[in-house]
Amino acid sequence: MTWAIPPIRTAGIASGLALAALLVLAFRVPASSELLGAGVRITATAPGEVHVPTTGAFLRVNKLTPGGKPARATLPLTNVTRGPLNVRLRARMASHELDRALHLELREGSRVLASGTLAGLRRWTGPLRLEQAGESTVRVRAWIPAGADDTVGRRVAVRLELDANLVKAARR
Repeated sequence: MTWAIPPIRTAGIASGLALAALLVLAFRVPASSELLGAGVRITATAPGEVHVPTTGAFLRVNKLTPGGKPARATLPLTNVTRGPLNVRLRARMASHELDRALHLELREGSRVLASGTLAGLRRWTGPLRLEQAGESTVRVRAWIPAGADDTVGRRVAVRLELDANLVKAARR
C-alpha cells in the first residue's frame, strides 16, 4: 500500500495549487481605465445670526480631474436677526493637500465674492449684505485647471466659515 501514497500526494498538491491559482484569478481586482480624481467635501459653519439649512456637506465630489468638468453647489443663507447683516466667508481645512491645485469661485447673484485657489480663500471675502429676514444664495464652483500636478487620489475637507456683523443704522 505504501506504493500508492506518492501519486496521491502529488495529485493532492497539484490540485491544491490549481485551486489556489483559480481563487487568485477569480478574486483579483480588475484593471480600470478610469482616472482616479481628487475628492472635495465642503461644509458650512454659520454663526447664530445666519441660518444655513444643511449641517452636512453641501458639495461632495470624488472625481475632480485637471481640466475636467467643475463641481457646482448652492448654499442658501437666511438672516435671522432684526437688522441687516454683512456676511463674510473663508475656507478652513486641516490639510494643505489641494491648496494650489483646487480653484473655487463663490458668487452671490452676478457678484463674484471670491475666485482663486483654495489657499487664497483662507482669507475673508468681501461682505455680502443680507437684509433683515432676507435670504440669499451663494453659488459655489470647484475645479482643477488643466495642467495641475499631483492631484490624483488627493482628498480635502473644506469648512466654509461664515462671519456676520450687524450693520449699524446711519445717524440722522
